[in-house]
Amino acid sequence: SVVCVDPEVNGTLAGELMGRFLLPRSKVAVVTGMLQTEDHRKKVQGFSDLLPQTCPGAEVAEVIEGHEDEDETFDKCVDLLRRFRGLAGIYVSTVNCLPVCRALSGTGRAGKVKLITTDLFREMVPYFEDGTIVASIHQQPYFQGQAAVRLVMDHLAGRLPIPPTLYLNPSVVLRSNLAGFREIRGAEPSAAVISF
Repeated sequence: SVVCVDPEVNGTLAGELMGRFLLPRSKVAVVTGMLQTEDHRKKVQGFSDLLPQTCPGAEVAEVIEGHEDEDETFDKCVDLLRRFRGLAGIYVSTVNCLPVCRALSGTGRAGKVKLITTDLFREMVPYFEDGTIVASIHQQPYFQGQAAVRLVMDHLAGRLPIPPTLYLNPSVVLRSNLAGFREIRGAEPSAAVISF
């Protein structure tokens, strides 16, 4: 059994958001880990399928495989930004967004290229605050763990069957709701804000 965010929904959500941020006929890029990885491939496919439905004529100009290596991702993104001067957006389908943020900053394109990332951690905060990151698709790892434990407990205590797959809905993180997420505010009980 697996508990996770549906990767195709993750990608389509990012594609719909990106399409609403851009002008028609915009060119975007996707940065992923490896297309051989099913999760990464499905996110890229979902994004690529939905983007032109929400932004007429928009297209994915390039898909970069960064192999979750920060140096490789940074170098490939700097090269991408030099080759595509009119690039309007980038979707990072894995957690490896910091080298993309640094590449945007280093080439003077931060805030000009719409950047949608995946997941959430404290090092991303300055990039939300300065407008480099416009949104992130949060896969809620803590909630995934809680849901998995609930499935096991329901199975052990109530003999309920464990489904082969439990897909969870991702959350959209913007600068306006950033502080409400556990990864940013910490796990203090007094500051509890429930986000599903």
